[in-house]
Amino acid sequence: MPLRNLMNLLKSLSSRIRKGAIFVLCCWIVLAFIAPWIASSEPWYVKVNGSSYFPAFSKTRYYDLPSSGGGFSMQDKSVYDWQTCEAESILFAPIPYAPNSSDLDNADYCSPFAQQVKTIDGQETPMPLRYRHWLGTNKRGEDVLSGILHGARFSLALAIGAMLIALLIGLFMGILSGYYGNTNWRVNRDALALRTLGLLLIFFVSIWQRLAIWRMALEEERIASAIALSLLLFIAASTLWYFFIRYLERKNYLGSKIVKVPWDSIAQRIIELIQALPLILFLILIASISQSSFWQLMFIMGAVSWISIARFLRVELQSARNGDYFIALRGLGVSDFSILFYKALPAVLPLLMLNFSMGIAHCILAEAGLSFLGIGIPADIVTWGTLLSAAKENWSAWWLVLFPGLSLASVVISFNTLFRR
Repeated sequence: MPLRNLMNLLKSLSSRIRKGAIFVLCCWIVLAFIAPWIASSEPWYVKVNGSSYFPAFSKTRYYDLPSSGGGFSMQDKSVYDWQTCEAESILFAPIPYAPNSSDLDNADYCSPFAQQVKTIDGQETPMPLRYRHWLGTNKRGEDVLSGILHGARFSLALAIGAMLIALLIGLFMGILSGYYGNTNWRVNRDALALRTLGLLLIFFVSIWQRLAIWRMALEEERIASAIALSLLLFIAASTLWYFFIRYLERKNYLGSKIVKVPWDSIAQRIIELIQALPLILFLILIASISQSSFWQLMFIMGAVSWISIARFLRVELQSARNGDYFIALRGLGVSDFSILFYKALPAVLPLLMLNFSMGIAHCILAEAGLSFLGIGIPADIVTWGTLLSAAKENWSAWWLVLFPGLSLASVVISFNTLFRR
């Protein structure tokens, strides 16, 4: 009886921990999504000279605002000093500081408890609560709380995007390696050669040749549409080429020699090749020959983070394929596609999601480490790693270690416990 009570207590505790992790992650995702509006140096609403504007929510860059020399002129909202604006009415965001905006009055590592502001006559007075830096500032006077919120936006987007890429690659390699192995994929030799040659040519035309277009689209903030178009071209051309080869096979225009494709050996050699080059050294190499960017870092992290997913699927699918249940299904004429996607993969989905969530936590830690070292991260992006790195110059600035560190730890621990039983 005491053992049963202990087991029930452990189950209840595990359920509460999982619910707490879900709550923490939901809070961080919501805060990361709304960070540009709740932590912004641009006001939500301003009324000047009888005209009403919404700078924080509008993409309009220039407004007719009071100038320093008197009168009104077109001002750039991203560099305009809104806090000294002579407006009829103004409403700031809850955190009236952008992550890269500097408060010179509170520069040089200002703690959360000692902040000053200079009046018009040059006297220093305590900072009003409305404009207070609640988690302090760094050396350049940048608000730490604003940096944490925007850093969460960058870290979560990067980690989830990288793991989605890793999940696709890991599923593909794990299925080929675990389910088909070295002997279960038999194809026409000529068809295999044509398909391989065709895929290489299609990749070169639809992806590689369009990298310059991707860079131009990145500067114009339309990178998502450019990537989507390239992927659509690749998928459409690959599908047409596949059915064309199938047509040639049905018409007996190709040779009849059947070969076995050793997918398991191929996958293992690729894994060994990737593991032979550490991520940091690879990023240093890439950064030395190209300009760092968010998308580049996401694709690189996704391209090296699929190994654990592929290895897990390899082991599970190898045991599943040799099991009596799946042998019976194949004996009944059930296709490999139905066995894989309706029987085998749903059975391992919980453990697959555990690998996925732990991979997100690993990517967040990797990004923080790279940011801490200043590798692969664009200089204009504020991350948790860059906030922690700023503390290296002044270890007495404890708030630069405590608050970003707690934020990072809460997200990583939550992802690590999300799908644990």
